[in-house]
Amino acid sequence: MKVRFLPGTLKCYSGYMNQHKKLLERYQAASNEEKPHFLLGLNRYWRKQLLYQLSDEEIADALTYSDEDDAVTSLDILSTHRREGILKLLHHSKSEKLKQLLSFAHHTAGRLVDMNFIEIKEDSSRADLETKLKNHYQTTGKSPTIIVENKEGKILGQLPIEKLVLEEVKSLKGLRLAPLPVVKYTLDQEHLIEKVVGTSARVIVVSDKESRILGVIRTKNLLGVLEHENTEDFYKFAGLPIAEHIYDSPLRSVRLRSKWLIVNLFTALSAAFVVSMFRETLSQVVILAAFMPVVAGMGGNAGTQTLAVMVRGLATGEIKAKSAMSVVVKELSAGFLNGLITGLIVGIIATIWQGSPLLGVVLFFAMMINLVVAGFFGAIIPLILKAVRIDPAVASSIFITTATDIIGFLAFLSLATLLLL
Repeated sequence: MKVRFLPGTLKCYSGYMNQHKKLLERYQAASNEEKPHFLLGLNRYWRKQLLYQLSDEEIADALTYSDEDDAVTSLDILSTHRREGILKLLHHSKSEKLKQLLSFAHHTAGRLVDMNFIEIKEDSSRADLETKLKNHYQTTGKSPTIIVENKEGKILGQLPIEKLVLEEVKSLKGLRLAPLPVVKYTLDQEHLIEKVVGTSARVIVVSDKESRILGVIRTKNLLGVLEHENTEDFYKFAGLPIAEHIYDSPLRSVRLRSKWLIVNLFTALSAAFVVSMFRETLSQVVILAAFMPVVAGMGGNAGTQTLAVMVRGLATGEIKAKSAMSVVVKELSAGFLNGLITGLIVGIIATIWQGSPLLGVVLFFAMMINLVVAGFFGAIIPLILKAVRIDPAVASSIFITTATDIIGFLAFLSLATLLLL
């Protein structure tokens, strides 16, 4: 049997392969020093495609010139077997550092650590510091973060290297140092971002179990983490895995998306069951069918608005356990007022359009009820999911849509049965 492809599919596949070929050619044309920056400039999908085309030796060469945190980002993409093979090709000291970082849990501060730093006591002289800087540069070829400590080893702050260049610094004691927050290597990256937002710190120190310094994280490098977290939340909100990419094959996209679509199908069928209970009402007042999507759609939209605010508030830590109930009450009030406004508008339109004041009354109350329901479920469901350690961005939307559809149809058709028959 011959397998036939649509012309558009072949064209898409051809373009897809050309992009991979061009990417590899551009990478191989770059110098050894440029290759790490080339890799770093790619998003996760294209970095993965490029790494799969490179040999272990080529990847090891690139990682030799990479910072440890950047190297870990690339190694994370590869299989465990291949990762181990590449680590064996690296210099022993580099390999050991990377193994340590890879041992930390995903999405924690430990995975972002850069080991480009030096520690120095506050009573050290300028000459002592210059010697340390020179030795570090000869070993790594990099300018380090300077962490100043007191005699007991307590971190006092960061000495910006430009201060050495611009000022006549003879001793470190008494110098004004930049703030240097300290976090544990186990801290979740989302909480790490929350800790940094609003501070003037340019560098964060990461410590181990014994409070020894593992390395530093530059706050500018957190922008990539923030972008990834926002993208992940956006995908979750739509019921999509972050693993999906625009150039994935149709079969892969189907596999990744179908799970939530099937769940959504069954929730939609539950709403259909509610509607089927009012066959007689719908057969006698056919115009009700025209307004059903209005009631359900407005409830769904209002619920999504509330959900977006709640998920954002929970993610940033703005919504605390103490303030949760006040937020729910606020969303209920907003739902009631929005229901009042939109219910009044649709009620007037229905009355003029169909010449039936009772239909307008039914729509008015149905809209009010559904928008209050949307505000309640949009606020309470994310809080419940958060309490049971389920990401609210993943599952909330299906529950809220189901609630607004079922209760919206139930309220609308029940009121219609009471007032119009």
